[in-house]
Amino acid sequence: MLDRQFTGEIARMIQNQDDLYTGVSLAPYFRVIINAPNIHHGYHGLRHMLHVTWVCYHACKYYSRLGKLSKRDARNLLIAALFHDYAHCGKAGDDAINIEAALDGLREHIQDVDRDHLVKISIIIAATQFPHADLGGTPSLCEQIIRDADISQAFGTTWIGDIAAGFGSELDKTPIEMLEQQLKFLTFIEFHSDFGKVFFGQDAINAKLRETEDLLSILKA
Repeated sequence: MLDRQFTGEIARMIQNQDDLYTGVSLAPYFRVIINAPNIHHGYHGLRHMLHVTWVCYHACKYYSRLGKLSKRDARNLLIAALFHDYAHCGKAGDDAINIEAALDGLREHIQDVDRDHLVKISIIIAATQFPHADLGGTPSLCEQIIRDADISQAFGTTWIGDIAAGFGSELDKTPIEMLEQQLKFLTFIEFHSDFGKVFFGQDAINAKLRETEDLLSILKA
């Protein structure tokens, strides 16, 4: 099971200390994301953007060991993860609008060294539109990874605050309403990549379902 605490690892992945992707670092992108217009949102803010990037980074480690992900693809994935919710509106609505805002941000800040890969990175970002749209065939490995990473915050140790308070503030719902929504979400959730199935999987889903049910029973007593 993946250790979902990313304290101390942000600088490591930004500086490419594990040599997982092409290029020296992702520092120019990190400097943009740390000042993104949505960093203070309850859920779709800085923590979420970095969480998704961090999970994708661990997926890059996993597939690198298996020889299934090139360094260039790993860089594309991580850039997409950093930008996937850039300028998110922080409220309920058509997620296609948020995807377009993220793509606008990517196009504005893409580095020259990555410009030839802008289309590929954009496609990976578009895969995170929720509810997940039919991509017309089997999603690529990078698309599978980022989709799994995007939903994995529900399994972190701080999930109650992230979901019941943070996400609830964006949806204007009470903690009980958010936990009830979480039950529905967990009932139908599925991981797309082998990485997601290995490091999260059905056991984690079942455990989180039981925890959510227990919390609701306490709150409704």
